[in-house]
Amino acid sequence: MPTQEEITEQKRKKQQASNGLFGSMGGIQKAMLLIFGLAIFFLIWTFAFGGINNFYQLVFFIISFVAIAGLMMVMLTAISWYFAPDVFSPKKDFFTKTVNLAVDLKPTNVYNLYFKGDIGKKMVKAGKIIGLIGIPYLVGKPKFHEEDISKDGKIIAKKGSPVYEKSLILKRNMPIFEKIEYSSDGDTLFIYESGWFLFKRKHYLRCHRSLHSDLNGDVFIEDINPVPYGAWEYPYKQLQEQPARIMLQNQLEVILATHDHQADLISQGVDAAVYYNPAFRIATRANAEMVGQDGQ
Repeated sequence: MPTQEEITEQKRKKQQASNGLFGSMGGIQKAMLLIFGLAIFFLIWTFAFGGINNFYQLVFFIISFVAIAGLMMVMLTAISWYFAPDVFSPKKDFFTKTVNLAVDLKPTNVYNLYFKGDIGKKMVKAGKIIGLIGIPYLVGKPKFHEEDISKDGKIIAKKGSPVYEKSLILKRNMPIFEKIEYSSDGDTLFIYESGWFLFKRKHYLRCHRSLHSDLNGDVFIEDINPVPYGAWEYPYKQLQEQPARIMLQNQLEVILATHDHQADLISQGVDAAVYYNPAFRIATRANAEMVGQDGQ
């Protein structure tokens, strides 16, 4: 049984495939395009080589046309896929907005990022900081049972006890929270570049505030190296000690981004429905005329 993520990914791939240059064309349109291309190619061939005079020239003409047409189709399809709009992703949207803010609002008094590592080891320069922003943690009140929960005549959860739910990923019970809000604790996002010239690479490191030095001048990370998780990188120590918190934090950010996008869609739909309502347009026109008369 495929998961919801697998189903979504399959739909995304099908939609991208249908966005190709020839994906929306019918069979007759493709045949007409092929005939038109063949005629143009034949005219060019006639001017370049003087036409087709024997069977061998005809075979060579057909092979040349198929090869060039196939190459052009591959190139045009690749170009259309490259410029085709991506399927909306709340996760990608949150990532893009956060990165843009980090680059635009980077303090001018922050320069390079270093990993100090363990005591006695030489620190390593990670790269030049080009973006910096704080990302607060999302927290909430634990949810409690409002009454005793029993199963097969046995009480498995008493009234007032925390509500837990089995995590399929972590393979353990996780507490359920409600009234989610932002806390004063959180991560610092560092966007830094490593490498030289054409070999430069951008890194997106989320680091807890307790694991880096003051944000002034060169910044030092109290760890040995970063570890990738999703679209971000985390210090090894942070990912090792707080995997559940990092996972839940990323999930909550995607959920909030999804709700925000849905609210925009609902708002646009309501605005469109109201605006195109005949009664609304008549009332708006009548009010405008009344205002004009009053002004006179």
